Amino acid sequence: MQDMEALGIGLMWFFGYMRKRTGLVLGAKLALLFGGGAMLMSLSSFPWTRIQFLNGVTEKLVSSIQYPNRFFMIATLLLSFEAGSCVVVLGECFGKKAMAGGGAAFVALALITAFFYQSSIVRDEDTLYLYDEKGMGTGYLSGAEYLRYGIGQFDLSFHGPVEGQGVQVLDYEKDGLNVRMSIRNESGGESYVEVPLQHYKGYTAVVSATGERLELEDGSHFDIRIRVPKGFEGEVSVGFVSPWYWHLGNGISMLTLAAVSVGIFTKRDL
Repeated sequence: MQDMEALGIGLMWFFGYMRKRTGLVLGAKLALLFGGGAMLMSLSSFPWTRIQFLNGVTEKLVSSIQYPNRFFMIATLLLSFEAGSCVVVLGECFGKKAMAGGGAAFVALALITAFFYQSSIVRDEDTLYLYDEKGMGTGYLSGAEYLRYGIGQFDLSFHGPVEGQGVQVLDYEKDGLNVRMSIRNESGGESYVEVPLQHYKGYTAVVSATGERLELEDGSHFDIRIRVPKGFEGEVSVGFVSPWYWHLGNGISMLTLAAVSVGIFTKRDL
């Protein structure tokens, strides 16, 4: 799709139709320039390796990119702006029918691209069968910036709940960062159950029937360990609750955005 957009823009530019609406056309030309550069940098033939080993600065910069195909996102945004600019110029040069036709062509290209992309995934990707959590192996954590200090990254693996002495997990369901399970403690004393979630501040374990919160502590590899009282039996929901100051920050941001918007419209009216 990006290739077709760039070709259409180049043809309009070549035949002199990109002369009207100076501000829009200038932005379109800049977007074409940088979008084309982004497409070029996403190619496997781009000399990233040579640039990386020029000096220490370029080594860190190139390493932080990680995947050159990320430039496709930049190219898509810029060349989509290009396509919209072309549609506007078509309308000014050839009338509303040409503008409608150009817009329809742009939508058709987007749908065709999405269809071929989905087809390639279905055709090229192999089916993976997983019979339990252990079959998933270890997860890819990239830079592992958000792990608790002291966690051995390569010791982590996908697993189900870990039962302490005398504890039985009767029902278990994990959905993202939320866990719901029914547990029973027959140990004759306090015990525990661990769930595969990193124990960050903000997690809670709530007894569904009463709303009581069970005490949490660090478990193996800093997983969440729920302390289960003697004789306990019931459903427990584990989830993350955002701290109040997060919501305060969101409110300040929304108020600031509203104030800036009001200021812009007020100034425009004046």
